[in-house]
Amino acid sequence: MKRQKHRLDDHDRGYQCCFCALGIEREGDDPCFLTLHSSSDQDPEQEMYCHAGCLKKAVHVKFPLMVALDD
Repeated sequence: MKRQKHRLDDHDRGYQCCFCALGIEREGDDPCFLTLHSSSDQDPEQEMYCHAGCLKKAVHVKFPLMVALDD
């Protein structure tokens, strides 16, 4: 079964961060929308939301992000 995709403007619902599991308010770059692509043949794509700050903490500093955050 194919997963239903959720775009930011599709629903008037709360967002939950995939890193910290807390709710996300719409503000600045929040919520960020992530798409994970797998090399697996079975359901190779997953979509989820996160806080911009949580994403920044999770990604190594060698990989610059497009989110505007203060250091």
